Amino acid sequence: MGTRITGARGARAWGLVLAAGGVVMVPWMVLLGGALPPTVRVHHWSVVWIGLDAMMAVCLSVTGFLLWRGDERFRLFAMSAATMFTVDAWFDTMTAAPGMQRFFSCFLAVFFELPIVLLCLWVAFRAARRPVGNPLPVTSASE
Repeated sequence: MGTRITGARGARAWGLVLAAGGVVMVPWMVLLGGALPPTVRVHHWSVVWIGLDAMMAVCLSVTGFLLWRGDERFRLFAMSAATMFTVDAWFDTMTAAPGMQRFFSCFLAVFFELPIVLLCLWVAFRAARRPVGNPLPVTSASE
C-alpha cells in the first residue's frame, strides 16, 4: 500500500494558502483596473499569439496521445488545453477590432474554441469518475 503524498492536514493547509492567494488578487485587480491604459502598442504581437497557439496544439496533441495509450495523466493535459483554449477565446474576442474582426473572433470562440474547452473538460471529468491508480511512484518516509 502506497503512502499519500500529502496528508489531509497538509492538503487543507495548502488549500487555505491557495484560496488566500485568490482573495489577495482581488485588490490587485482593482488596482490594475484603475492603472492600466485602455490601449497599448505591443511588441512581438505575432510571436505571442503563435506561441499560445503552439502550446494549445501541444496540449491537445498530448491529451489525445495519452488518452489513446490509456495513460491516465491525459487529464492534466486535457485541463491545460481547456484552460488555454478559454484564455485564447477571451483574448481573441477582447482584443479584436470592432466590426468583421470581432464577429469572426466571436464566431471562432463559440463554434470552435469553446466546444474544444467543453470536450476537454468532459473527457477530464468523465475519466476522473473512474477509479484509477496512482501514476506517480510514491515512497514511504521510512524508505
